[in-house]
Amino acid sequence: MLMAVLAFASCEKEEDETSGFSKYLRMKINSCERFGDVLRIDFTMTNVSGKDLEDIEFSGVSVVDNNGDEYSDLTNSAGYVSFNDGFKKNYLKVSIDKKDEINGAFFINNFKPSSVKSVDLKFSADLGSDKFNGTVKDFKKIKVEDNRVMRNGIQTNDKALEFKVTSCTRTSTGDCILSMNLKNVSEENKNITNFSIGEANNGNSFEDNQGNGYFWYNVDVSVNGGNWKDYRVYDLSLYAGESMTVKFRIPNFSRTATSLSGVIGVNSDVYPFTGNVAKVMSVEVE
Repeated sequence: MLMAVLAFASCEKEEDETSGFSKYLRMKINSCERFGDVLRIDFTMTNVSGKDLEDIEFSGVSVVDNNGDEYSDLTNSAGYVSFNDGFKKNYLKVSIDKKDEINGAFFINNFKPSSVKSVDLKFSADLGSDKFNGTVKDFKKIKVEDNRVMRNGIQTNDKALEFKVTSCTRTSTGDCILSMNLKNVSEENKNITNFSIGEANNGNSFEDNQGNGYFWYNVDVSVNGGNWKDYRVYDLSLYAGESMTVKFRIPNFSRTATSLSGVIGVNSDVYPFTGNVAKVMSVEVE
């Protein structure tokens, strides 16, 4: 049986105790964090089999929280996996040379806004019929860190991104300009490339405290002082430690509204953001 690894992090460090799986792969949970309605579990995995392992497949990712609620394909909370900051999919293959280590992450969507303290994780692993092909389910009581911002600010969509509202002002022409600073705060010094920012859905992007909605199609976006673009700016890069300014122009804003809430879409074809929606939470309008 493997001993638990103790280290300072946002999650209890636990290693798999499934003898068949751990005979070939040693997995360590590094962090378990909630961002918005997505739970992200980061891990490292080392090939300890003494041989190269090809086309390892992970699938069927699910968790059960300490309240007994299950999050899986059966409960509309599909689980995904990503290796080495690549695409996240509900099933994924990877190859690992002997003694090599790779990084990965599990993602659970539609995680309930409740007082969840810990989760039990399980997933299917296929290392080949002559090795291990079954369910790995010995990561128990993984402590969850909740990174939601509940009011007065922005609820980030990923731990590598830090949003800070710098101003939210009403103009003489009737627009509301929401300005923010977006910084890459990745602890692993990862660069975020080929991403876009703007609208998050096909409904209202923003609402004021009086219940007025502002449709996504009418909202303009500007990055780093550039020209206003219709509802989204594409092909952005944010290298480790760097920042950019992002502004949203909301037309025909209520003259009497005093605060603004809404959703911001953040998407990438190459970087696996934990979630794709950041939330603006009751920002005061000056």
